[in-house]
Amino acid sequence: MPRLRGLSSLALSALIGLIAGQARAETITLTITIPGHTITISGPPGTPASLVTNSTSDSLQINTSNLNKLLATDGSAYQFDSLGVTSNWSGTSGPNGAFVQTTGSINIPTSLAGGSTSLSIAVTEDGFTAPVGSNGNLAVIHTAGFADAAAGSTQLTQGSYNAILGAAVTQTSTGLSTNPGTPNPVPPDNTSIGSTTTGFSLNNSLTFGLLPNSTGKASDGFTVIAQVTAVVPEPASMVMFLTGMPLPLVVVGLLRRRRRAVA
Repeated sequence: MPRLRGLSSLALSALIGLIAGQARAETITLTITIPGHTITISGPPGTPASLVTNSTSDSLQINTSNLNKLLATDGSAYQFDSLGVTSNWSGTSGPNGAFVQTTGSINIPTSLAGGSTSLSIAVTEDGFTAPVGSNGNLAVIHTAGFADAAAGSTQLTQGSYNAILGAAVTQTSTGLSTNPGTPNPVPPDNTSIGSTTTGFSLNNSLTFGLLPNSTGKASDGFTVIAQVTAVVPEPASMVMFLTGMPLPLVVVGLLRRRRRAVA
């Protein structure tokens, strides 16, 4: 009985630790870089509060009205119609694995066409605990929806798992759009990342190169998703791996100990 109680105490301690880890809030950080200025927004809590409308471990939604004022003051040509990050932190062992998604719409109004057209966004979230397994894959999904953007306008996207980068993908406008904002997806970029480990980070980034349009507002509706999946061992396989014994033998051994203690 004492040994069984010891095992139960260890199991209870492990369970409490797991629950505590899941309950801990994780931070999403979004960084906007323009010439001469870096704007860092994070949450939870939403910091700075003036630039955040909603903030949780799996969502960071930006107050674009206040962000646009800041960008205009800093001489940027860009304005945002929307901007936000969602994730499924802390990840799952199922088909969706773990992901971080950045979505929004950016534009250059004619009134700011003389401003700087250099702007990039970088997003990161740490502390993902699943999936943990072998044959890990990093998939990066990219879409660009150019509207009234002159030919040669670009959107460059990239994603990463820890320090492993997926391929950088550039999407280019071929001319002024007649179907404004229609997404132009490209096939997901897949990168083998080997075995995944708990506590990993996911990142994605975008760099914009919109060309102003003198007769209208050049815009780009964008999405970039960094998603990790892996082959996760079955529970029985985990027990065998940890003990070095087949599962039935482990159960029989515990039952024998319990009978001896009762006798």
